[in-house]
Amino acid sequence: MSSLKKMACDNDSSWNTSKTECEFNLLSVVKEALTNISFTGETTVSVNYYTINDNDTELLEIYDDGKGFPDEATFKQALTLSSTSGEGNSNFGVGMKSPMLIPNKVGIAFHITSGLELINCFKFKTYDLPTVMDVSPEISKQLLEHYRGKTAMVVLYGEDYTDRRRRGEFQLNNGDITRDIINKTDFVHNKPSIEDDEDKSLTDELSISYADKISEGNKITFNDIDIVSENIFTTERCDGIKTGVNTYKHYLIDAEVITYKKGDIHVELSNGGEMIKKGYIKNNSNSLKFCIVGKKRKNADIVNRLKLTMMHEKKGYAGIKSERGVYIKSDGVIISVTEIPGISDNTHMRCLLEEIYASSLSYINRKRNKSHTQISEKHKKTITKLIKHMTSLTDNYKDEGVNYKSVESNQTVQTPNETIERINESTVEGNIPHSSRTVSNMEESETVETVETVETGGNETSGNETDESYESDKSQQSKHFTQSVKRQALQNQPSCRLTGISNRMYGKSQIYDHDHIMERKDGGEGELTNCQVLNVVAHRIKSIDPEKFDELTNSDESIIQFRFDLLIDIATNTAEKGLVFSPEQVVTLMSKMSGI
Repeated sequence: MSSLKKMACDNDSSWNTSKTECEFNLLSVVKEALTNISFTGETTVSVNYYTINDNDTELLEIYDDGKGFPDEATFKQALTLSSTSGEGNSNFGVGMKSPMLIPNKVGIAFHITSGLELINCFKFKTYDLPTVMDVSPEISKQLLEHYRGKTAMVVLYGEDYTDRRRRGEFQLNNGDITRDIINKTDFVHNKPSIEDDEDKSLTDELSISYADKISEGNKITFNDIDIVSENIFTTERCDGIKTGVNTYKHYLIDAEVITYKKGDIHVELSNGGEMIKKGYIKNNSNSLKFCIVGKKRKNADIVNRLKLTMMHEKKGYAGIKSERGVYIKSDGVIISVTEIPGISDNTHMRCLLEEIYASSLSYINRKRNKSHTQISEKHKKTITKLIKHMTSLTDNYKDEGVNYKSVESNQTVQTPNETIERINESTVEGNIPHSSRTVSNMEESETVETVETVETGGNETSGNETDESYESDKSQQSKHFTQSVKRQALQNQPSCRLTGISNRMYGKSQIYDHDHIMERKDGGEGELTNCQVLNVVAHRIKSIDPEKFDELTNSDESIIQFRFDLLIDIATNTAEKGLVFSPEQVVTLMSKMSGI
């Protein structure tokens, strides 16, 4: 019996722990292999999965005509189990070894680079390091000819390739290679069983994860069927709403995020290519707010640049299914999907986090199994706050759409005293009595000015705290809403987004306020896009407890619950006072509640 040579390994004890730590399955192995391919824009990758004997014997074959390995040293390094971290998707040195790290799998694995005319073969068990097998010149010639012009990984799983089944040391022979790899005798294409998630489809996963690579001109096939590119984050898949006669807004917000050495973070938000707001965010322990003016930063001080996208997928979208979560993208490939931090009740939300550049700081925590990559715990609160703020913007779009629809319908059914013209006339400057300009009109009296708070933060890096980050008081005074903006906002938003109560006059008193979405002190302009009309109750909550306001308006479900609680409170107190609604009033109320 010959002396077997073990796989090269930086850390000999790491193999067995890697198996339990990485939790590879066939899906993550395929993704791991594809992620490490050098795509050229014309690369063709073939993935094939075969089984035989009631799935007791399996064959996984992945080969491509891409750039391949530049030299023998690089090829050998790729076959070394490394305990050190590399760059980008080539971290941890696991990629080409991943097929042998699936728990409870045994067999043999070939790595073939025909460009260098090199072949390596490992025999692996359920424990201990794989051993290197001798490949005869005859077998080498067979395999190099079969995979001419390709870089290939071929794995045979099953007891047939073990010492126990062969009753002695298993040796490669020409007959096995010809039967199982060249001719694939008795093997048939099959779909891999994903033990940890039976609902996952390998083809769908590849369509989504490698959408960019396919769109660039590369081709991926699975069991001889072309994988179709499926970009989740497009307006085709995105929900939206009509907010004006010729205006339709998609629930999709992009954030360009730049982080500097001293912790300053610059964010630019956009929708459909149109910039919404930008500035340095104040990531204090209690708030996240935008500041338009700040000290100039040098490009050399940039330590991270990322893109964060938040969208709401259409309900019942008929295309390839996608799962709720944050899709983490690296080097043009979606390597993992993790939970959306801080938001658990929006099943249609999808987020994309892509690091464009990272030096001394990264927002993602890479794992040996790239499918397990997560958002860094250190920076998760920043990402959470950004996602919640982006959600609040799409919620505003939804309110605009609902209000626009309501205005259209109300214009045909309102009585003369309740028409839009009547409301506009009542709000003309000078027509509001001094008695109505009380503390409830907070934007008017300037007795309360809240910061744009998204969520209570933690001990994370914060931006520059000097007064240079804020505009002068004189500049702030110029950012009040004009009467024209107020009238238009009121017409667009006939009801409060939180309470659902109509924004109207009772006699000479208005029960609503015009509120800056982005506060004046944070650079918010007195423009229509920055104006929301809130019932005085909702405005009081936002001004005194902005975190509670964000919580209440975070989703349709939380808004409905607030309005339900409000109705129950009114009904309960009405009954306690001995007041009784008439039968006609009850019928009207019930019909309105049921949407009749």
